[in-house]
Amino acid sequence: MGLLDKIVQNTKFVAKAVRAATRERVQPAPREPLPKGEARDYTADELRGYDGSDKTRPVLLAIEGRVFDVTHGRSFYGKGGPYEMFAGRECAVALAKMSFDEADVHGDTSVLDDFERGKLNDWLETFEGKYVELGKLVS
Repeated sequence: MGLLDKIVQNTKFVAKAVRAATRERVQPAPREPLPKGEARDYTADELRGYDGSDKTRPVLLAIEGRVFDVTHGRSFYGKGGPYEMFAGRECAVALAKMSFDEADVHGDTSVLDDFERGKLNDWLETFEGKYVELGKLVS
């Protein structure tokens, strides 16, 4: 048996072992239930307490004054996630501009042009379909 034949045989063996291993799925450990946000209105100060830094609390954010529970997306919005700067805050403008600039993390949508307004509407549709709206952001 030549070297090439041995390589092919070993490759087939490894492939068969991988297929067998993937058939026997390991059951994932049971997950802790996720905390749920309370359906009510929030002030900006209250909202800041739901920034994902405390794993026992839900992760919330606001878009155009609408507060969403994004706890199921903690890997995105919680600490260390790509959108962590939006958690616990009103972030309509930053989402609309697709910006990670701290100066854009606010809700004054009068600064948006038509294109950005369309992007914000796209984000709102996504959030409405994916996350629970809890209430409004109030003064």
